[in-house]
Amino acid sequence: MVEAASAGPLLGQLNHFLRFAPDNEYALGRYRTLSWRAYDMFDQRLRDRDYMGGGAYSIADMAAYPWVEMFYEFHGMDRSEHPNLARWRASLNERSAVARALARYRELSAADPTFSKAPSPEQLDLVLGRGKFARL
Repeated sequence: MVEAASAGPLLGQLNHFLRFAPDNEYALGRYRTLSWRAYDMFDQRLRDRDYMGGGAYSIADMAAYPWVEMFYEFHGMDRSEHPNLARWRASLNERSAVARALARYRELSAADPTFSKAPSPEQLDLVLGRGKFARL
């Protein structure tokens, strides 16, 4: 619940402002600070345990992992500042199912030229609910 109700939304907001409003210093400062706290919370949680939920791999790890694997550096974080989180990430990357999923992700992204292509202004308006897609 912590990831779904707190960390995930905060980290998602930081993604949004980094990608779509990088000139909004207030929002970037706010969500970088809150995201740092979320990563701190994850790191503290992992201080004396191998997994987010305790002694066994669980949905808590599955929910937090994509943020740490794919967005941590994008969020401006330094892995040396969260050693427990770095250890946890490395151990999850050794899991066979995680390694297969990452390999498949890389394969799909390499095979699809539109995978990382920037969206058109109209596509952005549609996704972000702006312009003619805004519901005022």
